[in-house]
Amino acid sequence: MYTERAASLADATVWTNTPAGPGLGRVLPDGCMDLLWSEGRLRVAGP
Repeated sequence: MYTERAASLADATVWTNTPAGPGLGRVLPDGCMDLLWSEGRLRVAGP
């Protein structure tokens, strides 16, 4: 389940995903840069 909230930066949104089960989730290409915090690691997805 995804939830959305405003970020402290202008024109930015924070999305939080709570997985329904075990395993890795996918980040599909959408033309935006995504910063992912998962299992204590920061990952970058996008252009």
